[in-house]
Amino acid sequence: SVGKAGEMYATEVQVLDVETKELYRSANARGRGLDSILESQIDQLSKEISQGLGISHRITEAKQARVSDVTTNSLEAYDLFIRGKEEFLKFNYPESRKLLESAVELDSTFAIAHLWLGFAYNALAIRDLRQEEYLKAYEYQSKATERDRLLIQYNHAVYEEDYRGKAYQILLEMKEKYPTYGASQSLLSQYYQRQEMWDEAIEVYQILRELEGGS
Repeated sequence: SVGKAGEMYATEVQVLDVETKELYRSANARGRGLDSILESQIDQLSKEISQGLGISHRITEAKQARVSDVTTNSLEAYDLFIRGKEEFLKFNYPESRKLLESAVELDSTFAIAHLWLGFAYNALAIRDLRQEEYLKAYEYQSKATERDRLLIQYNHAVYEEDYRGKAYQILLEMKEKYPTYGASQSLLSQYYQRQEMWDEAIEVYQILRELEGGS
């Protein structure tokens, strides 16, 4: 929950057990201005929650990166990105395009927003703009999480490099590092089907069914 008093914004997070609704941990953070939520509050809350759940302080310090450094420092741009991504997944590509274009207008270095805007252009068969967005995502990939960077690199390898070589290696890295990430498993399944590697494709498809709660 987020509250506002003048220029001060206060954020509270509660972590509950899904089944029992038992409160595991709560944390609060404050900052001046709306952008403080992305610039400092989420990072502070994440650190407190992680340590409260028993995650090593040394590990959280080593792995922690500011949210604004791996997404955007504009809360408005981030909100537009989330909404644009949701519209894309609903197959509402024109609205997704509109929202994602607004996101990158607010922050031209928002790498993952550029990638999803490229996806929207691709779905709308606007090939030249698609390539521009893919290249921008690759250019600004340092401002993305590791998982998103791998997706950006995979996409770049597909369109600009060696699909069978580098792209496949990136898919294997994604699978190893993020085994529960459905997108990497789906892309790997598609690769195996294109290469007529049916046994491997079936194995990955079974993993996807498990991730989606299938039997």
